[in-house]
Amino acid sequence: MSRSIYIIVLLLSAAFVSCKDNPVDNYGTTVVDKYKSTEQFADRVSLQNIQQSVTTFRLTNGRFPEDLEELSNFAGTPLDPEKYDYNPSTGKITAKN
Repeated sequence: MSRSIYIIVLLLSAAFVSCKDNPVDNYGTTVVDKYKSTEQFADRVSLQNIQQSVTTFRLTNGRFPEDLEELSNFAGTPLDPEKYDYNPSTGKITAKN
C-alpha cells in the first residue's frame, strides 16, 4: 500500500514540475506582480499628497517652500530628500528614479 502511494506522489510531483503552466508558479508570479503594482500606486498617491502640501503651503504663505525641509516642517511629515526632487521656483515635486 505504501509503495503505491509513493508512486502516485512521485507521478503527481513529476506532472507539476513538467507542467509549463505550473499553478504554484503562476500564483507566486501573480502575488509578486500585484504587490509591485500596489507599491507603485502608493508611491503615486504619496507624491500627490506631497504636491497638495506644496499647494496648501503656497496658499497659506503666498510663496512656495524654499526646500523639502521647510515643506516637511509645514506638513508635519518627514520627507526623504533621497526620494524626491523639488523645484522651489515652480513648486514641482517629482520622484527620483
